[in-house]
Amino acid sequence: MERDKHATQQPGDQLTAEQVAEFLARGQEMVEQLQGLLEKLELFRVAVDREGRLQPLVEPRRRRARFDPETLETIAQLPYLRVGEAAILARKSRNTIYQALYSGELDFIESGKRYLIPRDALDDWVERGAPSGR
Repeated sequence: MERDKHATQQPGDQLTAEQVAEFLARGQEMVEQLQGLLEKLELFRVAVDREGRLQPLVEPRRRRARFDPETLETIAQLPYLRVGEAAILARKSRNTIYQALYSGELDFIESGKRYLIPRDALDDWVERGAPSGR
C-alpha cells in the first residue's frame, strides 16, 4: 500500500510550490466533480438538504394572469375553444362553463375527453345572458 507523500508533513513544515500546485489541482477536480453531481441532481429534480438527505425540488406555483391581453387576443381568434379558454373569454368560471355544457345551454363538440365549444355558440350564450359564475 503506497503511503501518501504528504502524510509525513508536519505542522509548520514548508510546502513546496509543486505540492501547493498539486493540492490546488486536486481541490479544483473535487469542485468540478461536485458541480457535476449538483447538475445531475437538478436533472432528477432533487436537492441535498443540510442533513445530507435528498429532497425533491418543488418550484413555487406561478399564478398566471387570467386576462393577459395577448392571451385574450389569441383565444379570440380560435374557432373552437376548450373549457378553460371559453371561461377566460366569457369571464366566467370553469364550473359555470361546465354547468352550461351539462345543462344544454351551451353547444359543444366532444373530442375524446375534451369538450370543444364553437366560438359562435359561446358568443350566443353570453348574449343570451349567461349566469354570473364568479
